[in-house]
Amino acid sequence: MEEIGAPSGGLTLQAQSALLNVIEESVNTDTRFIATTNFPEKLLPALRSRFIQLYIAPMEKPKILEHVKNICQKENIEFDEKTLEYIVSSLYPNMRTILQVIDLATVQKGNKKVLSHKLVADSLRNLFLLNEEELAKTFVIALWRNRKAISKNTLSLLPYYASQFTKIPIQELIKFIDVRYTEMDLLEMIVDLKRRYNVNPTVMDIIAEILKQANIEDIQL
Repeated sequence: MEEIGAPSGGLTLQAQSALLNVIEESVNTDTRFIATTNFPEKLLPALRSRFIQLYIAPMEKPKILEHVKNICQKENIEFDEKTLEYIVSSLYPNMRTILQVIDLATVQKGNKKVLSHKLVADSLRNLFLLNEEELAKTFVIALWRNRKAISKNTLSLLPYYASQFTKIPIQELIKFIDVRYTEMDLLEMIVDLKRRYNVNPTVMDIIAEILKQANIEDIQL
């Protein structure tokens, strides 16, 4: 049984109760049950207690990147290092989704296959059914929450991320921001930005302000 605790597509509480009864009825038989899930906390405690729980740690990011490179080489897909790093960093540690995005973003050019950098963002949106505003919201919130620990790798990818959001006005982004918890201070920063501009600032202005607060002001977006 795969992903029995997934929020979408997993077993409902009623189905979990039914499975618990089946397991109990099979206790004196040779039947064995194996289940996988990334969300064990979604399972009934009584059901979880019937399994020996084994945690499988994800591969380290450099190893996943190397594995993806090997797959591309074996499939004769031309790629550049930064595009693969971007995909792996965005989707780590979900190898299946990483390969799906690579497949969606690979195009045929003559007699060769090429991983298109321009198609990666479209592939991500199509895969997760996100529109540009939702993608921008996800990116801005992630950048805001991690502004005190922005890595060199994140900075190298910023121009590409930012290029996807150049036309989104700030009022569209605000619609998608959840003002609870840690995002309240982000909303306050956005309101302050609106006061400082004669016209509504854009997502690019928000990104620039976050970098400013992180003491990073010399990156070219």
